[in-house]
Parts: sequence; C-alpha cells; structure tokens
Amino acid sequence: MAISSSTKVRTVRTNQKKPTKFKPQGPHKSNNQPRTSAKPTQTRRENLTLFDWLQVLDYVDDHPDLTQPQIVRYFETRSDNEGGSLKFSQGTLSKKLKPEAKEELRQCAQSHPDALSGKRARIVTRPDVEKCLILWVEDMECRGETVSGPMLVEKRRRIEEMLEVPDEQRLTGTGWITSFKKAYQMRERCRHGEAGSVDLRAVEKERQHLHKVLAKFKPEDRWNGDETSFFPSLAPDRGLCMKQLPGKKKSKFRISVLVLTNATGTEKRKLLFIGRFRRPRCFNKKDPARMRPPLEYRFNKKAWMTGVIFEE
Repeated sequence: MAISSSTKVRTVRTNQKKPTKFKPQGPHKSNNQPRTSAKPTQTRRENLTLFDWLQVLDYVDDHPDLTQPQIVRYFETRSDNEGGSLKFSQGTLSKKLKPEAKEELRQCAQSHPDALSGKRARIVTRPDVEKCLILWVEDMECRGETVSGPMLVEKRRRIEEMLEVPDEQRLTGTGWITSFKKAYQMRERCRHGEAGSVDLRAVEKERQHLHKVLAKFKPEDRWNGDETSFFPSLAPDRGLCMKQLPGKKKSKFRISVLVLTNATGTEKRKLLFIGRFRRPRCFNKKDPARMRPPLEYRFNKKAWMTGVIFEE
C-alpha cells in the first residue's frame, strides 16, 4: 500500500517510564548494631585557634635551629600526651612568623577573655566604646543588677553619643551582641534564691555582735533552729519508663517542719510539724499528743511558723 506525501503520521506517546539503572547501596545501618571505638582518620586541615598558634610560636622560639618543614612535621605527629596534633602548612607558618604577624597575635591574646579560643581576630571598630560598655556591665554585676540585650543596645547608643562617634562608625541593630557576649563569656543565666538582696555589711556587723553574745554560753547551750517545707503528696519528677511520658500537675500541699539542735549536736529536739488542719485524716481522729510516740504538731491557716508557736 502506497502512502502519499500529504498523509501525516501521528506518533502516540506512552506513559511508560524509562528503565532506571541499578545503583548498588552500601551496607544497611541499623540502630541495633553494636557500637565501635574506631574513629575516622582526619585528613583535612582545620583552622588553628589563637592558643594553638601561640604554642607554635613558643616552640619556634625555643628551637631556633629547626627548619619550618621540621616544625610542621613535629606538630603533625605530636602525641596526645603532648597536646595532640596540629595540622598546618609550611606557607601558613611562614606568614605567622613574620614580625608584624607575631605582634598582632600577641596583642589579640590580650583583647578579651575569650580571645585564645577564637580562630579569627575579632574586629572592633571602636575599642573605646566597647571598653566603656564592658565597664558598665561589670559595674551592674557588682551592684547585683540585671543586664539584658535591649539594655546593651541602649547603653551603647548613649555611649556613642557621649563620645561623639560618627554615624558611619556606629553599630545599629542587635547583630553585634552575639559576638560581644561570646568575647566576654556572657550568657543568659537564671537567678535563684534571694541572696542578692542581702546587705553583706549588715550581715558582718550582726555576725560580730552574735559572736559576742554566744561567747557568754557554753557550746552545748547554744541552740539553732530553722524551718523547712515538706511536700508529702509531691510525686517524683523522674523515674524509669520505656518511653518519654508527659508531666503531671504537681501537688502544692505543704507542711512546715521546725528542726532544733545545739551547737555540739548532743541534744536534738523532736521535729515540730505545722499543718493546716487540727486533726488531719492520717491521724485517724487521734490527738497527736497522745500518740505513741507523741507527735509535736501545731496548725494554722497557712501552715506557717508564727511567733506564738516559736515561743511555745
């Protein structure tokens, strides 16, 4: 059968996918496989810290007869007992041994407390502003005040205005705070207790007065008492389990306990318990004073130690 030139031949596309080539996979890693102490061999070089370079410079000064390739080889093969291996090239060592480079390294070591751990020199546009800022932070810590990120930004702005720093040299925003905190080893910490509210001068004065008063009594006649809180219904916050479990609301039921003893520890009073109820259910409708052994128990609305209970 002849086909004329005017006849169009249509091609039909199919949805068949091309066969993919087989790629061999490595061994399957399972979480149940035993651990191994083998460590991969490090072949790549890592940037040395300022502390490492100062070690290299001190070694070069102590061994002036060694060549640079010998120094590179020594630090590359140094054992762990001597400080571990340091890998660097002979060209990098040659740059660090220049007089201006050595002087720059030694000056950077004194720039801030975290300088020895850094791998790059920290660039400070206005050292005078940073010096004033860190002095302000130290003064705030001495007074027991809290410093935050927004306070640092505002204080730096005021210092720059006071020193008449040009606009092109001022640091705007909060990007500089991260490097500033890292350089001076600052991080956010949570405050605990109330020791910061104590006047240490008044404490020292009262301590001397108390020492004179106690000198009139024998050690066995010097008594000390303190109260603490006991939470009998509070469940432990950690325990054994097969998987992570959510926490539960903690019980706030509290009982105050008074502990009394003398300075030598030869005499100890029975614990005094202070609750909120006259006869709790655990007493089984019994009088605490008639229990065997008798129980020193008092009660009030807040379960607190009061002046009346202390005098008793």
